[in-house]
Amino acid sequence: MLGPIRGIGTPQVSKPILYGSATGSKRFIERKNFTFPVYLPATSFPKVFNSPFIPTTFIISPEGNIVAGQEGMARYDTKEVREFLQGLVQ
Repeated sequence: MLGPIRGIGTPQVSKPILYGSATGSKRFIERKNFTFPVYLPATSFPKVFNSPFIPTTFIISPEGNIVAGQEGMARYDTKEVREFLQGLVQ
């Protein structure tokens, strides 16, 4: 996993459906001793985020637009990904 990106950090979003509920997701996060921030939605996820693939990754710009997506596994610890993320905040 990438370390913090200046201006972005390393936010993660957990889709509660994976664990049945937001409470289930929080318990999973605590049980795994994750130390990164995890944000859970206050309402249902928009349909654009529905995917049958686990994992599914969306990169969202500071303006709130989806600028990239990946269904399935991918390598994010590359120079290209770091430069792409850094470019979002410049």
